[in-house]
Amino acid sequence: MKKLLLLSILFYFLLLHFEFANAQVPSYVPTNGLVAYYPFNGNYNDYSSNSYNGSANGTLPFISDRNGNANSALQLGSGYVTASSNVFQFQYTSSFSISVWFTKESTADGGRLISTECPEGNFRIAAYTTTGNYAVQYGTYLNDLVPLNTWTHLVCTFNNGDFKIYQNGVLKNSAVISTSQIQNFCSPFTIGAKAA
Repeated sequence: MKKLLLLSILFYFLLLHFEFANAQVPSYVPTNGLVAYYPFNGNYNDYSSNSYNGSANGTLPFISDRNGNANSALQLGSGYVTASSNVFQFQYTSSFSISVWFTKESTADGGRLISTECPEGNFRIAAYTTTGNYAVQYGTYLNDLVPLNTWTHLVCTFNNGDFKIYQNGVLKNSAVISTSQIQNFCSPFTIGAKAA
């Protein structure tokens, strides 16, 4: 069984400027333009003002996070979470950032951390062994290695075609995407499996 652990996911949209006031979002999380915030603290709720709450499918145990806080992370591999496709509706001309804490427990490939694949090729973060331990796809693949059984902070930024991934604050890979292809999103936003 492929296992991938997930602490929290932030979706931060840089071009739209909404002001949110939500006491449940920690003070260190920027709320200006926040689309979704999933801390996985015993539930699948989005704590942004959008309330794109998730639904569990299969078995998703809550486990301790990177700081040892009980019931503050998900163990993926035998279940997944779906939420509104409105969480991710970005185009190649958009600007957005995604921040996620995760740990990978095996070198098995194919497991999805995040997926909007409908059709194939929309945004995803997935485990791969042939190109690295993980890859982020959005118009092209950016990949890098992560140490097994170690919490990693991954940030993906996309700014009107300028695509970058950072691991623990260090730029690991980048590309420039020059396409005007319109993205269509027909599946729910999915955490822990391929969107279908």
